[in-house]
Amino acid sequence: MWTRRELKDYAKGFLKSNYWKTFVVVLIATLIMNGIGRDNPNTGPQLQQNYEYLMNNGMNVNISIPYGLGLIRSALSNIRPLGFLAIGTLTLFSIVMGLALLFLGFIVEVGKSKFFISGFKGDVDINILFTGFNSNDYLPIIKAQGLATIYIFLWSLLLIIPGIIKSYQYRYVPYILAEDSSLSAHEVLNKSKQMTMGHKWNIFVLDLSFILWHLLGFITFGISAYFVAPYTEATNARLYHVLKENSYNLEY
Repeated sequence: MWTRRELKDYAKGFLKSNYWKTFVVVLIATLIMNGIGRDNPNTGPQLQQNYEYLMNNGMNVNISIPYGLGLIRSALSNIRPLGFLAIGTLTLFSIVMGLALLFLGFIVEVGKSKFFISGFKGDVDINILFTGFNSNDYLPIIKAQGLATIYIFLWSLLLIIPGIIKSYQYRYVPYILAEDSSLSAHEVLNKSKQMTMGHKWNIFVLDLSFILWHLLGFITFGISAYFVAPYTEATNARLYHVLKENSYNLEY
């Protein structure tokens, strides 16, 4: 049985000589997975200004309509198609960009997992973060990560707690994909489910053990969180290795 102290000590040992490379990898992955520019304070006001301009200056419909349909013409004259077109375009653009960032985040998350798997073996290369961007790995990663995300979302609709349980159940999907992307999406999810079986509560307690670091991040307006993230990520990656070994021993 693993202990929190053993995991954290291993993570600290790894970070002693690899902290800054790990910091860069985790920082890049975090920014991409959270959506670069999504929280730009100027984005909302600028879109609002564009919207108001289009609505105020859009071309009114002015169609020649036979006498007797004046009421209809009056109603149509208030329609501003350019404004509605702009709204539709912005909405479609937002959806496309959201999906693009989501898929990009899936790939980078697997790359981050692979960085730790390789790093624990002595291969600490920042470029590993982007190894998932190839024709062989891209689609399998999207399918498995997407399926896990959908399941977690659907369970969260029932109650919050089932969604949390599912998130722990599928926590190691990116790590499994990092080692073998040839598995089907259901095989990946089932492996993660088997690995975390009987460990979800302990993993939850492990997450809680970092609460003081999270509070520090809150106090420092999130700045310190970026420097603590390599520690939490390395600890979680080490737990994957331990659970994988336990799962292997149970199977064989």
